[in-house]
Amino acid sequence: MPERAPDAPDVKPAYAWFVVVTISLLQIGSFIDRMVINLLVEPMRQSFGLSDTKVSLLLGFAFAMLYACMAIPAGRLADRYSRVRLIVISVIAWTLATLGCMVADGYWTLFLARMLVGFGEAALIPAGFSLLGDYFRPGKLALATSIVTASSFVGSGLALALGGLVISGLPTTEFFSLPLVGKVRSWQLAFGFASIPSVLFLGLFFFVREPVRRGVLKQQGESISLFSALAHLRRDKAMWISVFLGMSLINAFQYGLTAWVPTFFIRTYGWTAGEIGQLYGASFLICATAGTVSGGWLCDRLFVRFGPRTFIITPLISAAITIPLVLGFALAGSSLGSAILVVPLTYFGTMSFGAAIAAIPSLAPNQIRAQLVAAYMLLGTMVGLGGGPWLIAVFTDYVLADPMMISRSIAVVSTSLMTVAGLILWAGLRSMPRAGDTGAYADATRQA
Repeated sequence: MPERAPDAPDVKPAYAWFVVVTISLLQIGSFIDRMVINLLVEPMRQSFGLSDTKVSLLLGFAFAMLYACMAIPAGRLADRYSRVRLIVISVIAWTLATLGCMVADGYWTLFLARMLVGFGEAALIPAGFSLLGDYFRPGKLALATSIVTASSFVGSGLALALGGLVISGLPTTEFFSLPLVGKVRSWQLAFGFASIPSVLFLGLFFFVREPVRRGVLKQQGESISLFSALAHLRRDKAMWISVFLGMSLINAFQYGLTAWVPTFFIRTYGWTAGEIGQLYGASFLICATAGTVSGGWLCDRLFVRFGPRTFIITPLISAAITIPLVLGFALAGSSLGSAILVVPLTYFGTMSFGAAIAAIPSLAPNQIRAQLVAAYMLLGTMVGLGGGPWLIAVFTDYVLADPMMISRSIAVVSTSLMTVAGLILWAGLRSMPRAGDTGAYADATRQA
């Protein structure tokens, strides 16, 4: 196998954690831009005369299309050029696209604007996680990646909580006139407010510098192809296959749930968008953040003992606990029961996200880390964001044929996705050797 070049000297821990904070803040901004639309389902349906299936395409597929297609090219750029500059360009692009959502005058123009939001956000995670791989060593990296991943749930929570407050305070007239822009629908003003945090957080990111790359394969030069990357990772194929496939289904579970929980409370229990936005937003802010960070902490604690198996063990634990919780949540039959169960459901349902993706910057060669993160995003986005909201909508529209049966759709689709994900992870775990001195584990422990 190609030999790894000597690692660069360690940076100061305080600065490394500053980088984590800045990337996390940008991730928060990106998710506010991405997720505020989940609170606008009912006004969108009324303004444009849409079915649940068409709405689901705006919630998921429109964003996921370019987000997924640009993931590999963005990862390739991040593996070859300045990751810091790439992130700056990315933030500017998705902010402008979010403002485009505010001025969209119909379904297809809004669809196009959502596609461009995905286009802009595609580079942040591949470039950001590649940066973190140069600031943290394996055995310490999962906590850092979990914090960044958890920030996505902070962003989702803020989008729901603050978005609910903003929507409650929007003008009651159908249209509102803006200087230089003209008339826009009042509910679309929420997109304009959502774009503000990304601009503010970008100012702090200008203090991040491009680090020296660690873990470079000497015999491959500065850049290697994705095919060479896959050949290098065959030593641990059971782990990579189960992580990529299992987590893509867990992504579908989480994106589907996040997209339709507000509508579930509105239709089933008669809640307002502001009420569910504050409840579900607070749940994301506290429980999803805690769940993701604690999952990363657990992964780092178990890494020395279990090696790469840890990156499967953590999401497997999460899946096993989440399945009964989502059934109880969807079929509780009372708003109080569902509101109570959404708390542990959010916590345990998100434990796997930072831990699983930490396998890539922990174990992969530097030249292909961003590309592998991008490939992970590609699969997770197409299956997760593209499929999760859509599957629940299709089950509601065409199997149950009743929009008021959204609770049954959530119960059936979410449970099925998480069960299949758990089976894939279990099969991968059984196929892996226990921690030893072979494969990626040996490379990682030499760096730790």
